[in-house]
Amino acid sequence: MTRYLYLAIVVLAAAGCAAAGEQDATRDETTGEIVENEDVGVFRLQEGDCLVMPSAGIVGEEVETMEAIPCAEPHDGEVLALVEVAGGDDAPFPGQSALSDEAQTRCLEEFQTATGRDFLTDPDWHMTFLSPTADSWSIGNDREIVCIVTPLDGSPTTDVVTS
Repeated sequence: MTRYLYLAIVVLAAAGCAAAGEQDATRDETTGEIVENEDVGVFRLQEGDCLVMPSAGIVGEEVETMEAIPCAEPHDGEVLALVEVAGGDDAPFPGQSALSDEAQTRCLEEFQTATGRDFLTDPDWHMTFLSPTADSWSIGNDREIVCIVTPLDGSPTTDVVTS
């Protein structure tokens, strides 16, 4: 199973096999927050997870995990929302371009819902997302987009968008 990571301007592929994509983080039993720095499978990411984003050197490469970190520590990405792709389980794979369009629209909506701010005029954040690949769509029934916000200036932050 794989996922596809797309930055609003630059395309980055992110993918994983089922076993690695299912790798979970050590989480607080009450809050579900990540308590240790460790890799998390792309299928185990949760809203509010803070991440160390891959370098720009992965453009076009596939990855199966993201480095997760407690949000109190400097991080450069946060899972804003998990949204289901339109069309349901029986829909044919729509293609990366259609998924990118849907992810951009839906993630921007989620940003406004979560923060009350207009993403397009917000001076602080950039949007990234994970979306299904053709393989994860057909083999793993992957229909989820993972919206991720990153600081616009690229510097680590301890700010949390979803709080």
